[in-house]
Amino acid sequence: MKLPVLMLMPLVTCILPPLLIVLLGPAVLQVMETGLGSGNL
Repeated sequence: MKLPVLMLMPLVTCILPPLLIVLLGPAVLQVMETGLGSGNL
């Protein structure tokens, strides 16, 4: 039985998305505040 491999898939699908949201959330908000780099440097 490849139990660690079977447990890895739910782990990745349940933990990775919230982790990406936490890590990329501030960056996305900052980009939205600056106006997607529309020349206002």
